[in-house]
Amino acid sequence: MVQELRRVLARCVAALLVVAASLVAVGSPGLAACQRVIVINPEVTVSEGAGRLIFTVFSGGCAASGQVAYAVTAGGAQPGVDFALSAGQLRWAAGDSTTRRITVTVALDSVPEPALEDFRVTLVNPSPGVRVAHGVGYGRILDDDGLGFAWAVDDQICPQWVVDQTPPPGEPWIVGEQRRLCDLVEGAIYLVPPPGPVMTARWETADGTAQAGVDFVGVTDRVVAVPAGATLVALPVKLLSRPEAPQRRWFYVRAFAPSHGTVVDGVAVVTLLGS
Repeated sequence: MVQELRRVLARCVAALLVVAASLVAVGSPGLAACQRVIVINPEVTVSEGAGRLIFTVFSGGCAASGQVAYAVTAGGAQPGVDFALSAGQLRWAAGDSTTRRITVTVALDSVPEPALEDFRVTLVNPSPGVRVAHGVGYGRILDDDGLGFAWAVDDQICPQWVVDQTPPPGEPWIVGEQRRLCDLVEGAIYLVPPPGPVMTARWETADGTAQAGVDFVGVTDRVVAVPAGATLVALPVKLLSRPEAPQRRWFYVRAFAPSHGTVVDGVAVVTLLGS
């Protein structure tokens, strides 16, 4: 009888150990859902004379601790010639929801080059507490040695979660940096070199999988004035709340007919990631 009880107890203990091992492997639903969600600017454009180009990595979702690495890939812009940036890592402590920045040094030269050269920064190898919702950013450098005034619009991305907009203490916002993603989408027109006179360009939106009147307030043939000396102007598009929307959708912002210079990239894709 005693031996039988011992066998029953042994089986119960073994069953409990199996259940405990399963719980450790799977984790509770609450813990499994706690992931930091991060995105990087899809495109950041500056002129050669800007000196630096800054990617912002925005953080949302659950503020779990974690890290992500980033890798650099040459395109038309070459490391050591047009820009300087080495691979690296970004880290967050638990509870920290602030942004991270990847700062690139841009080389100034007097050699005529293609109007727009780029390179790629990719977020890679996230830790278990981090999910990369958008992980590829293109750094774009406008040549200032041959074209005169050059215009470009940058792709934008907008998650529905709120991102931190506070710069690190003692560091002001950098001209040309995206400041917000969700309340107001900014399609940015960059001018090279910094203009003297006041300039204008026309711009408009076009539907993609996101639709005017449903996902955003459409814009038709609007004029934007660029103040004298400015190298960045925002094209504000109001987003509309649509909780039942698909996970990812997009629309276009198009800039055209500048009063001076040449448009080297006139179409920006604005991506709405959803929740």
